[in-house]
Amino acid sequence: LRGLVVVGETGRVTCENLRANNVIVAGTVNGKITAEKLDIRSTGRVWGDVVVVALATEEGAFLRGQVRMEEKVDLQIEAEFESTGLSIEASQPEHPPE
Repeated sequence: LRGLVVVGETGRVTCENLRANNVIVAGTVNGKITAEKLDIRSTGRVWGDVVVVALATEEGAFLRGQVRMEEKVDLQIEAEFESTGLSIEASQPEHPPE
């Protein structure tokens, strides 16, 4: 995704590779994360390798995997999906929270 992905405290994500400009994890992620900036909050749990430009963690954060820091990360996913014929659609809630 181009933009921000937030996994809230009760959120659980299982994926092969989560790619986004910025990722904030306060819940649980099982899978690789590729991001320009990854922020793992005190309640956050990550099981998987991460490839990032910048990494921040709060006291109590958990990460089991390898960390590879790069000067730049490749977030282009459109080419992968175009070659397989898949598409990504984002959904919005019918009634946004007040």
